[in-house]
Amino acid sequence: MVRAWEYGHNRIVGGIHYASDVEAGRIAGTVIAETIRTHDDYKAEFEAAKEELRSVLGLPHV
Repeated sequence: MVRAWEYGHNRIVGGIHYASDVEAGRIAGTVIAETIRTHDDYKAEFEAAKEELRSVLGLPHV
């Protein structure tokens, strides 16, 4: 997320976007991400990916 904020800031400094463009993108991205998180297929895929990562890292399953 830090890199994403830096990227947005650099777009403003470089004159590619206005600050309001970047802020609108941040708001839209947050709304989209929160909407996706409510979908059952996302929840199932997220849980499967989390378990797979825990296995690869040798962490206990919860």
